[in-house]
Amino acid sequence: MVAILTIANASAFVDRFVLALLVTPIRADLHVSETQMGLLLGLPFALFYAVAGVPIGWLADRKSRRGIIAASIAVWSVTTMSCAAARSFGALFLARMGVAIGEAGLWPAAYSMIADAFPPRRLATAMSTFSLGIFLGAGTANVVGGALVAAIGAATAWSVPLLGELKPWQAMFLAVGAPGLVIAMVTGLLPEPRRRSAVIRSEAKEPLAPAKQVLRSAQDDKEELLAFLRRHRFMLATFTLGVASFATVNNGIASWLPTFFQRTHGWSTAQAGLVAGTFTITIGVAGALFGGWWADRMRGRGRADADLVVFLAGSLAMGVAATLFPLMPTGVGAAAVLAVVNFPAAFPFGVTAAAINGVAPNRIRGRLSALFLMVTNLLGLALGPWVVALLTERLFHDDLSIRYSLAILAAVGHGLALACMLAARRPYRAALAEARA
Repeated sequence: MVAILTIANASAFVDRFVLALLVTPIRADLHVSETQMGLLLGLPFALFYAVAGVPIGWLADRKSRRGIIAASIAVWSVTTMSCAAARSFGALFLARMGVAIGEAGLWPAAYSMIADAFPPRRLATAMSTFSLGIFLGAGTANVVGGALVAAIGAATAWSVPLLGELKPWQAMFLAVGAPGLVIAMVTGLLPEPRRRSAVIRSEAKEPLAPAKQVLRSAQDDKEELLAFLRRHRFMLATFTLGVASFATVNNGIASWLPTFFQRTHGWSTAQAGLVAGTFTITIGVAGALFGGWWADRMRGRGRADADLVVFLAGSLAMGVAATLFPLMPTGVGAAAVLAVVNFPAAFPFGVTAAAINGVAPNRIRGRLSALFLMVTNLLGLALGPWVVALLTERLFHDDLSIRYSLAILAAVGHGLALACMLAARRPYRAALAEARA
């Protein structure tokens, strides 16, 4: 189950990050500014990904999570392919919204399935394995996408039935979106784990409750969620803001990394994609697995806040390395420090998922995960790419200054992430003790 969900996650991130390889031709063909490109890389995706996740999280607490995930994969794959039909900034903006709505269904439902399938002592490792999809997908988008850009770019235009002539960057969206339809069919065959507590009536094969009982159950669930949010508001606020700050840096770097190497060091798209993607697939994957293993090992030795300790270590290490790599004088030097960045950058993904699910009662787990993802993605996905573009265009007024924009983002973002997570540690331990009482 985790293997299939990881492949699905990888597919999502291929579709998400392929846009970063196509900044230059899209800007030329659609006549968009640097700031508009920053919006395309972040805002439409972040806004709809975040908002759509909440009702989908509500469904994940009640309906087949397997079905939700399969439908979501089909939606994001089709809408990724529809980007090929874009002939304007507005059309591409709308298509990216569709991709976001589809991808919003994966994480809340997958979090819930994995949390029900694994005991607490193995949850961080399981979540980290699922999170490998981020690095496999982003890495594949860079390595394979860079090679496809070079291969497809050899043709001046491609003729596709119904769509007519396509530019090379438009053909790329067709190539990366199509495999998701196969993944959607395979995902629909997954088993549905039994919910560990408070089994939902519709999944217990019991007769349907009268309408009043259903409404009363929904109201009880809502009150339980609101009570949990009120009781742990400081912990949830600082924890979520810390994760969002980390995500802001990660997404800002990932969205502009190929462009950074092209502008600053004169690399081709294929060269930039190969280096960035190879590091992500190898070092990033190792970092994600190590983060989960380290957290579970500390937890086995009695460290209740192990997930937060791993996050803090990753944020500190990445903050230093990510501030330095864009300032290196040569492309080889920047790539060498980037290799260091990739390892701690992967620590938080599994452990933060394990942390939020570790304190969440089963009946509200899907919605709490959706709310957590809504805030972290709304800030991380929207702000990261846009802040880099804004600093480059409005503060430095020079495309070649993207290196300084990336360095500022890393230093400020990780400083805030560390401060927030340090503040969250004590109330998190209290919430965890309550959940296990």
